[in-house]
Amino acid sequence: AAGMTQCRLSLVVVDYNMPRELPRTIHSLSPAMQTGLSADDYEIIIVDNGSTRPFDEAACRRRAPRLRIEHMSDSAPSPVAAINRGLERARGDLVGVWIDGARLASPGLLETALMAARMHPRAVIGTIGFHLGPDVQMRSIQEGYDQAREDALLASVDWETDAYRLFGISSFAGSSANGWFLPIAESNALFMTRALWDELGGYDPAFRMAGGGLANLDIWRRACEAP
Repeated sequence: AAGMTQCRLSLVVVDYNMPRELPRTIHSLSPAMQTGLSADDYEIIIVDNGSTRPFDEAACRRRAPRLRIEHMSDSAPSPVAAINRGLERARGDLVGVWIDGARLASPGLLETALMAARMHPRAVIGTIGFHLGPDVQMRSIQEGYDQAREDALLASVDWETDAYRLFGISSFAGSSANGWFLPIAESNALFMTRALWDELGGYDPAFRMAGGGLANLDIWRRACEAP
């Protein structure tokens, strides 16, 4: 079956209680939305970390033909074990980790990650992060920003026709507060070769807090400091 074959790129997406957000995320990563790639070029692996509110698996599969879903029977508060399970399952030459399943991709993300990987055999590739809304969400929520307002904001730009419109309704995340051209603290989409992931040992299982604590900042730093 096509889903069992090698591919150019694997993307591990972690889910925990995101029935509203995850189908949108998968749609943004789907062949219908991503430019310059065919469905056979990449696979998406959702690792569900013990959700009590399931997402619509059928809707996600309709959007992404090469979608695989893993359920953690021994889930923990930290996403680290779920990420490392996904890394074990990945079949791509280039492997990306999407630690927060409630994030939308811009249309060129996967194609550009593959282009960047050709620049160097040990390339470490990450994205700038944004929050939907007028400010980082920790602040905008205090001003009345909520899911209903976010849904209306997304509908106002018809992002499913052109997801680049998302930049017009977003603000730099705290990890990317210095803008486009200065170093970032972490990335929600971190891509490396299979060999480099193995060399680094994946995410550090010592990070056991809910949400992973500083696990994502740790892997970014370790990857960037590798020879």
